[in-house]
Amino acid sequence: MLKLPVIFSLLFVLTTTNLLSQGGSNYSLFGFGDVRSVTGATYDARAGTSIGVISKHGINLSNPALLGYGEFTRMQVGFRFNQHLNVPQEGNSVAQFNSKLDGFSALFMIDTASKSSFSLGIHPSTSINYRASTEFKDTIANVPIRSKTFFEGAGGITNAYIAGSYSPIQDFTVGVYLAALLGNSTRSVQTDIIGEDVFSSFNRIEDVYRGTTANIGFVYTGIDNLTIGAKYSVTSNIQTTSTIRYTYYLLPDTTFTQVNSEPFPSMLGIGLGYSFGDYAIAADFERADYSSITYRRPEGTTFGAMQRISASFSKNGSRRFSVPYSEKLGYHFGIGQTSHFASLQGNPISDLYASFGMDIPFGDAIFNVATVAGTRGSSLSSSLREYYSKFTFTLSIGETWFQPFKREQY
Repeated sequence: MLKLPVIFSLLFVLTTTNLLSQGGSNYSLFGFGDVRSVTGATYDARAGTSIGVISKHGINLSNPALLGYGEFTRMQVGFRFNQHLNVPQEGNSVAQFNSKLDGFSALFMIDTASKSSFSLGIHPSTSINYRASTEFKDTIANVPIRSKTFFEGAGGITNAYIAGSYSPIQDFTVGVYLAALLGNSTRSVQTDIIGEDVFSSFNRIEDVYRGTTANIGFVYTGIDNLTIGAKYSVTSNIQTTSTIRYTYYLLPDTTFTQVNSEPFPSMLGIGLGYSFGDYAIAADFERADYSSITYRRPEGTTFGAMQRISASFSKNGSRRFSVPYSEKLGYHFGIGQTSHFASLQGNPISDLYASFGMDIPFGDAIFNVATVAGTRGSSLSSSLREYYSKFTFTLSIGETWFQPFKREQY
């Protein structure tokens, strides 16, 4: 039993190391960045489908009611690689890569009969990671002028959470998730004007985020082989403390701090899962309205509703000891479409993607791997088209901690 706390402590030390490299999604420059709807390779493998998906080894933070369907106390850590190929309309593509820890979680199964569970950990909920540049050329008074502007940003929001589940009546389970939102980001804009002389300006904004969020989830399993899930999350205003620094050619630096409070949208989601033997299908729908957010909303950009729809097909690994190892492997396939909350000059940004993953058991441990590939962009002629792939690896280790008391018979 002691090996799990030792591993958990080691992973906490590893997460203090900055593993983020330059690059990433240029559409994450809007709002608080790209939104992470799920955590863990077992759900990435299903294209994010999770609200009605029962997993014996996954830690489901999308719908906390599903935490109660595990069988063992588990600890989980994940790692993610992102690869982006950004292609402007003029065709000068730029490849970008980043990687980071995907959080870690602990799930304590207190009573499997009543679906009583408790979970805690940290995981990313938004991600900001972009790098872009624009160039302008002209001739003024017979002097050729060229300017180049570099945009760069990195950071995001991390959730430090506690969650639990309980079944008050047969076939119905409720779960609650509470989290503190902690994060920061750095944004910089550098402009170089090259003519007879060189002039430069550099602007840097460092933001610190604080807030809280709550998510309530429900699961109903009263119909044979069918799982019906729903969730609703609410978030407080995000307090943003910004330190802004302006640096201009031949002028002293200017630095000041401002504090703002930005709304963050609530999110509603529903999901269905249906199993037949070792196979299962599932589908999700989620919606959140970002129209009230003004944070990092550039001119010409409007914010509205974000919607995600996904579906998955799974072949779950056999849990029987006598079967060959190949039959114990699990396979998952998924497809999804996300309508981004940002629109460029009235043109919505759409994200289409497909996924594949495997569950690979090693004794009481499960190694999950997943890959997601897709494309994102709008129909605006001057917009950027992203082609991306994501690779997620999750290790989940399980043990039985809570044993029922032996009762004497009289």
